[in-house]
Amino acid sequence: MGKVQDAVSDALVAEVSGHREWDEPPAVHPLYVTGGACRLGRLQLPDAIWMTAPPAQVLAVLADCAGDYAGRLQATAPGELHGVAFFTEIWMASARYGSAEAEDLAKLAEAAGGRVSTLPERVEARSIWAVDRAGITYTALQRRGEDEVIRDVWYPKAGQPFTGAVPRALDRMVTAFLGVTLPGRGRTL
Repeated sequence: MGKVQDAVSDALVAEVSGHREWDEPPAVHPLYVTGGACRLGRLQLPDAIWMTAPPAQVLAVLADCAGDYAGRLQATAPGELHGVAFFTEIWMASARYGSAEAEDLAKLAEAAGGRVSTLPERVEARSIWAVDRAGITYTALQRRGEDEVIRDVWYPKAGQPFTGAVPRALDRMVTAFLGVTLPGRGRTL
């Protein structure tokens, strides 16, 4: 990773590990990079907005709204704005990408209508996803009861495994705020 990618990833890990309580509302964070350091802001949204639908759906609506105001957002975006992040608590079931276990989990999730919360051996986790102006996607996850924060960084490329409603919504927000065109992601896993 490069210096900026390290700084963004470190800021996301610090955000996730800085939470001490559970059942916290989601949050949208602009990412600012200045002098090689990354700082997370926070969009001031009422907590009640997250109760109107699943958090990923609310984020998608917010991204659509941001797109409606792209011209104004881009005219007022500070030069340090580097991307957008989304914090939320999730249910997760994990397996190595491309493994037989991952395929089995995907089938179970599909049969459950995508509701990971209904899967056996699911784990609650704090998570934060981010997309930067280059289309690089970041994640940081902390499973409940564990101190370790797992981080990943995906660079835009064909067949990128990190797809879904959240990264696509973040892509749209980054485009609305910064006016950049990001590579497509393909189908939801």
